[in-house]
Amino acid sequence: MKQTSKLDGLSPEERTQLASRLSAAKRQAASNKAAGLVVVRPDVPHRWEPFPLTDLQQAYLFGRSEGIELGNISCHGYAEVDVDHWDRERFEAALQRMIERHEMLRCIVLPEGRQQILPSTPPYKIGVNDLRALDAVTAAARLDSIRAQMSHKVHPSDQWPLFEFRASLLDAQRSRLHISNDLLIGDGRSFEILLQELMQLYHHPEAALPPIELSFRDYVQALASLEQTDAFRESRDYWVHQFRCCPPRRNCPWRRTPLRFLSRYSSAAPPAWTRRLGGT
Repeated sequence: MKQTSKLDGLSPEERTQLASRLSAAKRQAASNKAAGLVVVRPDVPHRWEPFPLTDLQQAYLFGRSEGIELGNISCHGYAEVDVDHWDRERFEAALQRMIERHEMLRCIVLPEGRQQILPSTPPYKIGVNDLRALDAVTAAARLDSIRAQMSHKVHPSDQWPLFEFRASLLDAQRSRLHISNDLLIGDGRSFEILLQELMQLYHHPEAALPPIELSFRDYVQALASLEQTDAFRESRDYWVHQFRCCPPRRNCPWRRTPLRFLSRYSSAAPPAWTRRLGGT
């Protein structure tokens, strides 16, 4: 019996696109090699093993410590989104797909200061606050309480998850999603991508997202290898020299009171924000 491969099922246009991508990848690899750079490759056999924190992650972890001045606060994001006719079951299914798809949503920081991606995690259940039977003043107070707690929450770094989703049922139509995420597992742009994909899966559960081949662990390991190259050492020496040529730093006033972030609200009628966006 004749064996077939995935290539046999490709159309001529798809074959042309595949050949173009492979050719571009070869050219990029050759360019990286010539420049003394490191090529990032998937390390699937060691994907669940602990690996070092980046410099920025180390700074975040150190800054949340109680033993330092102005510590005991984490770098994290908080957002609220109002949704009409929110479907809890469908949203949880979409969120579960995101947790399985993006490995850093399953990441923890071990006590010794290394991070680890967990192979799997329990199904994530969203906490729901039913405010529909409350009067407006009481409901507003409950929302303020949730916001005060989640907007300044310090997630235990060695426990999963390093994020939290809650929902408040406001009335028969509207629900408010409360989203808290620790920046130890992703920056602002990362969570912007995550939320875009999450809402895509929520509205279109049958959608197939493109596969992710590389892990954040692959990137960190490649970064460590890059620091051993001549290209990295030359760049580092150049910038160290530039830094030494900088004027001395100024003594800036030091704020010693605990930090507290405040939320500001504003609104604009449709004609106003349409003009700002360049509309008519």
